[in-house]
Amino acid sequence: MSKLHAYIVRYSDGYEKVLLAPDDKMSTPGAAEAFEIELRETTTWFYPLGEIESRPDGRGDSVEIAPLAARVNAWKARGAPKINGAGAGASPFESMKDDDTD
Repeated sequence: MSKLHAYIVRYSDGYEKVLLAPDDKMSTPGAAEAFEIELRETTTWFYPLGEIESRPDGRGDSVEIAPLAARVNAWKARGAPKINGAGAGASPFESMKDDDTD
């Protein structure tokens, strides 16, 4: 089992998602602060949901939905607090709009 740090984020195009960052990268000195600085620059808002456990498999980390959903529900129960960002970044899906060739 390994730990992942979960953040809920919202981009300027309205897309919301949960980002997962591996503990081994977040535990190096200054890494978590740098990650949150990047979130402040690229998202409208974000909030750390806490740590969850994952099972590494051949394709990456395997995360069960129930513990993650419980963290999101607890965040909502607390009034869905947010850390404001600059809102300068579009979601990964927004950047794919230019690739459409209808």
